[in-house]
Amino acid sequence: MKVFYHGSNIHQAVLDIIMVSAGTMVVYEDNDIGKVGSSIDSLAKAGRAVGINMSYIVQATNDGLATGGDERERIVSAVLNDYRVFLLKSRFLRVDVEGAFASFGYFSDVVDYALHFNERFKPQLVYSSYTPHTVEAWIFMRTLEEAGVRIIRLITSPLPWVSLPVAGLAEERIQPLCSASSEHSPKKVDRYLEVLRGSYETALPYYEKVMDAFSWTGLKAMVLSLAPKNILKSFEKRLVFREYMKAAKPFDTESPFATYFLHYQPEMNTLPEAGLYCDQFQAIVKLASALPQGVTLIVKEHPSTFTKRCDRRWRPKGFYERIARIPNVLICAPGVNAFHHIDRAKFVASIAGVCLTEALARGITAVTFFSPRFNLFPSSLVVDASRASISELREALRSVCARQTRLSEMAVAECFLHVAQNGYDGSDDESFIPRSIFQAATNSQRANRIAIQDVIDGTLS
Repeated sequence: MKVFYHGSNIHQAVLDIIMVSAGTMVVYEDNDIGKVGSSIDSLAKAGRAVGINMSYIVQATNDGLATGGDERERIVSAVLNDYRVFLLKSRFLRVDVEGAFASFGYFSDVVDYALHFNERFKPQLVYSSYTPHTVEAWIFMRTLEEAGVRIIRLITSPLPWVSLPVAGLAEERIQPLCSASSEHSPKKVDRYLEVLRGSYETALPYYEKVMDAFSWTGLKAMVLSLAPKNILKSFEKRLVFREYMKAAKPFDTESPFATYFLHYQPEMNTLPEAGLYCDQFQAIVKLASALPQGVTLIVKEHPSTFTKRCDRRWRPKGFYERIARIPNVLICAPGVNAFHHIDRAKFVASIAGVCLTEALARGITAVTFFSPRFNLFPSSLVVDASRASISELREALRSVCARQTRLSEMAVAECFLHVAQNGYDGSDDESFIPRSIFQAATNSQRANRIAIQDVIDGTLS
């Protein structure tokens, strides 16, 4: 049995593929099914669709879900000792009035629900259209993985129109696959790199551009901002911004420095994909400990943190002050052109941000804390800081900072082409670089549809 989890990527085109494919089924969450409810109902009646959100789990527990087996205790321990489980719950539940112990009991029920699913359907493989990041989906998939089921998922690549397949969820098991896409275009790669080598205003991703206040989207946002809940969020954002400005300090760009670009949070790139480094303080401390003498680490906040919704849970009181206290680390003031930082930096670091792609395009070494996204790049171009010890990272950064020349454009382009050849291209000729959240979602859905067919055919297994 091959099981498919689409999350918010679920749509009729992928369900049509699954409905006519023997030995397949779908797991889903009610919030995602939208217009495909009738198709899900048809699959459920045929025993080929199972819900994994809270209502189904609670009902199964109340009905006396049978559990047991010699492996249960080991699996419960392996899954629930993962701190990301509790962080994922806080992502969607801001106030937890029941407390951590009640949560732990419910999480145990989710594990039992997944084990019961495994005993009933005996899946050999679960495909996820992206890294699951609801608490139920994460626990469900991790439980199946601990029970021996192979997990394959798509992740975002350094190219915004290409998704990469990887195997596994547990950090130590992440292994990129090499499943060549049926279509790839060197011209797309060349055009994208040309954009990134141009002006900052031209290369700015759609999600960082200031919204036109007189567009329908801008007017809608303006009206929504008057809601009491959003007024409180605006107040919260102002408090965080004041703390940021208090911690920010001027710095001399003529002195040797490297830049760490903070991620906007919450997002899948940091939770759950970044593991320990979802607390970006951990990444900054590691970099600061490994910096060559005379090089300062400049920390730059993500612009969306203050142009969009700022979440206090991910920028808690003292967040910036804690970073500013790290020796040889400075927080820079807002408004500085990102390419100004990139072009003058010894290296650019982030978990997996687009700033790393921009740095490589502009000839600057990238330092990543999420290995799979840049696994197809050699260490001469991308330093994997997540798996390196402090001493190993110190040696790598010493070599990077001693370099006097920029990276070879040809070597960089070859690696990006390698990404395109080993991933799923979800774009069309007009929108290979997404210009809106709709185009980004459409690209993701196209890539997902191709990957699903590969899973069913056995090309991706």
